[in-house]
Amino acid sequence: MIAYMTIIKDQKQLSLFEQILETYQDDMFRKAYYTLRDYHWAEDAVAEAFLKIAKNIEKISSLSCQERGGYLVILTKNCAIDLARRHYLQEAPIDFIEELKDREAPVNLEEAVFQQEGYARLIQAIEDLDPKYRDPMQMYYLYHHKVEEIAELFGLQENTVHARLKFSMGEKIGVDTFLC
Repeated sequence: MIAYMTIIKDQKQLSLFEQILETYQDDMFRKAYYTLRDYHWAEDAVAEAFLKIAKNIEKISSLSCQERGGYLVILTKNCAIDLARRHYLQEAPIDFIEELKDREAPVNLEEAVFQQEGYARLIQAIEDLDPKYRDPMQMYYLYHHKVEEIAELFGLQENTVHARLKFSMGEKIGVDTFLC
């Protein structure tokens, strides 16, 4: 709390921040945990979200209660996804090397590099999508969530999630051009 007090100077805004903390902390943690499936990561995501709230408390104070709740849910989800993405990007080379070590047949270095480059291009193509396609794609293909979980997380029908995954993979990205 002391760290947030150094960011927020105005007493009225500090009071609003404390109210947000008391009111939404548990809901934000549940959203982060549901996204990440890890207790410690969820705590980190919520802490990151509260840091962003503290930095933008002036803007948040102008939101209505309903807008504020929606904003906090989206902010928490995005912080959780960003945290997982940062972790994934840091871990990807090590995982890739381990995967290569586990293969039975000798690995051609050139082939391995092409596979890694194809994967990087696929990640970039997903990043370039419209958020309505990108978010389900990331949750399904990168974070291995089930369609049912994605539908619940984004408040969509399962058929809608299936359609967005199919549309974005088949027609938007053309996944065959990225994978070897």
